Amino acid sequence: MWGFLLQEFFAGFVLGFSGLIAFVHTNFLLQFSSQFLPAQGFSKAIFASSLSFSKIVFELVPSIFFFVPSASYGVSVLPAQKLFSQGKGTVALKTTLACFFCSMIFSFALLPFVLLFLPHLHSFLAPGVGWALLLVTCACLLSKKRRAESVFAFMLSGALGWVLLSRPVVQEPLFPLLSGLFGIPAILLSSQVHARQEEGGIAPLDLKIVFISCILGAFSSLLPAMSPAFLVSLLLLVLEPFGPMLFVQSVAAVLVSKTFFDFAGLVLIGKARSGAAAFASAELSSPAGLVPVLVAGAASLFLAICVMLLLQRKLREFRFHGRKFSFAVLCLVALGAFYLDGGMGVLVLAVSASVGLCVSLLGVDKTTALGALILPSLFFFFSVA
Repeated sequence: MWGFLLQEFFAGFVLGFSGLIAFVHTNFLLQFSSQFLPAQGFSKAIFASSLSFSKIVFELVPSIFFFVPSASYGVSVLPAQKLFSQGKGTVALKTTLACFFCSMIFSFALLPFVLLFLPHLHSFLAPGVGWALLLVTCACLLSKKRRAESVFAFMLSGALGWVLLSRPVVQEPLFPLLSGLFGIPAILLSSQVHARQEEGGIAPLDLKIVFISCILGAFSSLLPAMSPAFLVSLLLLVLEPFGPMLFVQSVAAVLVSKTFFDFAGLVLIGKARSGAAAFASAELSSPAGLVPVLVAGAASLFLAICVMLLLQRKLREFRFHGRKFSFAVLCLVALGAFYLDGGMGVLVLAVSASVGLCVSLLGVDKTTALGALILPSLFFFFSVA
């Protein structure tokens, strides 16, 4: 039995290396690999858990060093750009890995309380989420120095996001949308950034923020429309004034916690909030079946952290600047959009990039472009078709 479980564990772990290519979505990997997996004697839940957690770790490379947003990290490329331009890309990487480790420990500590209380809170929390989101969004927009321009940028990006996320324009809208709004402007700016990535240790961890973010991830798994990209956007909107390093820590905690409790939420309320949880649904009918899945995920995360610590020296030596490098990354992003959705994907990428550059020309915070994810979520919670 354990031999089979190890086979599934390592198969998922190795496939998680695909996180180095930002536009390869976890759902696509699961769908593609399902046709090659044995029909019997193979634990899809162990495989999906191992893949999900290792991929989170390896997605750090394109998000921090290439400014290419993945489905998980989304707009975290904005704080990553700031840290990279300061020569702190390696520090951000190590700090995130440390937060991953702490977040997994916190998630296991929260699991008994989640099993006891959160199912009863599900029906209580759902009606007020939309109003809370609207209040936070309005407060953040009103706090901007250039309010009119900020609201315009928010609505402009929100309209684009609503069209892409509510209509069947492309099959994978997040990659071209986020890459155009945030990635391409960051890549164009990076051609002028020549900061050498310095060797450094781990930045001081704010364990209170990490723990609170883990709780947020646990709650979000019980509610619809709380995708990782949306949660990251909401965090950036709130935490941006406190500096990029604090935001990086919070994102790391939320991603690990949400992935962890997506599997638990399937057992708690019978609803899959992610493709990985849906893929594992046949084997997650009781808490007893949940434990080995979460243990496999934790082992995969810890192993991926060790691998990334070995690779970080090579990343520090690599030259992440120059026109040739920027052009190569732009070509990679365009190829990714074409691979996912053909010519329409490239068109969406171009339109999104135009909106992203427009936001920059308005002279407002790039966080106002988070309307691309927040406005469609508001429409969802208030049932606006």
